[in-house]
Amino acid sequence: MTYAVQMASISPYFLLGDFQDFDVKVPDLERRVEISTTFKFGNRLLPPEETPQHLLLRRPGKRPRDLFVTHGGAMVISQSLRDLIEEMDPSCHQFLPLSIDNLQDGSAWYILNVYANQDSIIDEKSEVSRNIWSKGNESMKIPSLGFGSGPLSVTFKKSLMGGFNIWREERYVGYLFVSDGFEAALRQRGLTFSVLRKAKDI
Repeated sequence: MTYAVQMASISPYFLLGDFQDFDVKVPDLERRVEISTTFKFGNRLLPPEETPQHLLLRRPGKRPRDLFVTHGGAMVISQSLRDLIEEMDPSCHQFLPLSIDNLQDGSAWYILNVYANQDSIIDEKSEVSRNIWSKGNESMKIPSLGFGSGPLSVTFKKSLMGGFNIWREERYVGYLFVSDGFEAALRQRGLTFSVLRKAKDI
């Protein structure tokens, strides 16, 4: 079974914060926007000299979830979640060290860049739609992923799946998916993640 990750835009899944060194490392605004796009879409590897390493949360309080989204769409993960992802998908994803400067618990954090992708959704067996952009580019959309909590009408072809436990789909830009084994490992280790919506495999 596959799960789609529903990225909520409210606390505690999204935490407002400001990168303290991003504009110094990358002075050009357009370049920073492009890098933030990579945070959201995972379309390339990010060199360390382009990525921020210091985050200030606007409302620091109790320890954040093991995965939360912040400034520019960056996915921030804990050391424990990083260890699980690397254990299940060795050398498949990018972890960029990040210090949360006003969180005084001594824990390590990372920006997660998921750039492993495959093309395994069966459109005709899924409730999806097609987006056509102004320059003729197109991408697929899952309209029901963004609200609710029940199963999704999205079907994956097992024979087209590359064995990843967390990945992106080539034609479904900005979405994130995980395996049932990954979901079970999250529960077993007591890690806090985003909302997961069940899909179907055939």
